[in-house]
Amino acid sequence: MYLVNEIERIIKLLWIYNHQQFQKRPPDKDIRAFIKDIFED
Repeated sequence: MYLVNEIERIIKLLWIYNHQQFQKRPPDKDIRAFIKDIFED
């Protein structure tokens, strides 16, 4: 998973996971918490 900042033309890697960890993708609440942590740094 990654975030794209189109204004600054930056792509930031967020999370690498495999299908043993999650069947499809991490739950939305986990994704939100992870993104929040990134922006607080």
